[in-house]
Amino acid sequence: MEAAEAAMAANAQGKFWQMHDKMFENQQKLDRADLDGYAQAIGLNMGKYKAAMDGHAYKSQIETDSKAGTAVGANGTPAFFINGLSLSGAQPFEAFKAIIDSEIKHADELIKKGTPMDKLYEAEMASAKAPAPAAAPPGAPSPQGPVEIAVGDSPVKGPKNAPVTILEFSDFQ
Repeated sequence: MEAAEAAMAANAQGKFWQMHDKMFENQQKLDRADLDGYAQAIGLNMGKYKAAMDGHAYKSQIETDSKAGTAVGANGTPAFFINGLSLSGAQPFEAFKAIIDSEIKHADELIKKGTPMDKLYEAEMASAKAPAPAAAPPGAPSPQGPVEIAVGDSPVKGPKNAPVTILEFSDFQ
């Protein structure tokens, strides 16, 4: 929980990804003293950071996010959702490529039909494909079919109008 709280405290100062990368590089060193050192190393305002950590300012949000992950089937990590299609566990590049290529093709079709770029994800969810067969091969989307997950104000990389959205539930060892 402390690592997640540290990441959110860094996010509040616009440095989520810097903290994420520090923690990822040091997965075996995530006690409070280590986290405080990473916060200082990435240039956080230590007063604000320590107040957030000591007061558990993000605990409720983290618990809510954890419940949201469980609710959509992210019962282990890493868990990915590519335009709502679940891809669970450590997967080879090819598994991601197959789903992403298919989703880009579908996004291109929606764009040709006049869907504005800023409404692409909503349109994707509205026209969600039928669930994958029960005996889907490894790396294929789960049989539950697409699920809609609100990104909200979560840390993101890339443009807001990207044709494919990948949501990752992860943790550190």
